[in-house]
Amino acid sequence: MSTVMICWGMGEGYGHANKIACVTGGLEATGLHVVIAARDRRLMEGVARRRGLACEVVQAPVLPATRSPDVATVFYSDLLLSRGYSDPDRLVEAIAGWRALFEQHAPDVIAFEYAPTAILAARGVDTPRLGFGTGFYYPPAPLPRLIPEHMTGSGVAHDAGYDTALESVNQALHASGLTPVDGLEAVFDPGPVFITGAPEVDHFGHIRRDGRYTGPVSENLSPGSALEWPQGKGPRIAGYLKAGAPGIERVLLRLNRVRARFVLHLSPKKGERPEALARRLPRSTNVQITLRPFDIDAMARQASCFVCHAGNGATIASLMAG
Repeated sequence: MSTVMICWGMGEGYGHANKIACVTGGLEATGLHVVIAARDRRLMEGVARRRGLACEVVQAPVLPATRSPDVATVFYSDLLLSRGYSDPDRLVEAIAGWRALFEQHAPDVIAFEYAPTAILAARGVDTPRLGFGTGFYYPPAPLPRLIPEHMTGSGVAHDAGYDTALESVNQALHASGLTPVDGLEAVFDPGPVFITGAPEVDHFGHIRRDGRYTGPVSENLSPGSALEWPQGKGPRIAGYLKAGAPGIERVLLRLNRVRARFVLHLSPKKGERPEALARRLPRSTNVQITLRPFDIDAMARQASCFVCHAGNGATIASLMAG
């Protein structure tokens, strides 16, 4: 039986896990064996179990954050430097971890969802490779800004971290016995890329010249699990929010002043147990907060508005629901 390894090394949340699970289901239906190297193994295992998948889930090498989250992320170099790429030694360890997984599982195909370090580690590996996911994971060359210049001011016009990040990458590649790269663009270039969306919701659809768009891949949190709306009057508002977002408590406390009915899924911040989160949530008759994922498609179709942190999957699901 042929094996496909799916690599998820950066980013958090249901969007990654559900997209991977959807792709895995399609691969398994054709008789392929799937190994998922997941950044969040526990989350991925839970999603795979709910969907009845037979895949194997293993822990992916994870680089620790090395910069304060308060530092502005304007360029892709800022993103990489804040996610461990400022430390070549740690990067060497992560590359070694990925290569050990490739050797152990001997996949016939390596697929990357959002895994720049795995892309680096796969250099020199004689295995077909491809990438899939949102356009953000695979920016066109030269690397575009993440925040437009008019939103940052002229003082942030130069990508000051580019050379620093590139030097760190090449130091790590050299130490790993791999060929250095000419630019940071290689970190996001796995080979053929399939963007799970459409140009209109691609972060760089306006400048990408050769995008292969698959259309939306279902990232529904829990298909078939719709919830009852609170009693009362006013429009119905559904949402998927993250408990670790700044100011989320203040937002939730003010919802009881809004003349509307809310059903919100709130995902715990990393390291927080759901029961601990439940104890600190405000109570309100017009707001139903659930810690269990619900059927985004069904709830969005019933709602007048959908509120989220602009994650690609939830955004597309709400738009398609009208």
